[in-house]
Amino acid sequence: MNMELFEFMELLTTAFRKDTEERLWSQWLVDYARMDKEHFKSFNDYKKETFRNKQGNNVKLDKEKILEEAEKIKNLDQGRR
Repeated sequence: MNMELFEFMELLTTAFRKDTEERLWSQWLVDYARMDKEHFKSFNDYKKETFRNKQGNNVKLDKEKILEEAEKIKNLDQGRR
């Protein structure tokens, strides 16, 4: 059963990745129409830059920071009551 679930997740991940890449290709084609020699960007560079920007937004917080934020939220919520 676990193997079937793992295989399903792998297929789902692959399908999602392919769909994302197809959408990015369409977006690149629109941008490509406006590119000149000076501002040309290959699709691979475009893809790397896009995914790097998306992944760069993830911020890791340590346990203490998370607990501090939770305490602030809790205090704000209790202050409204």
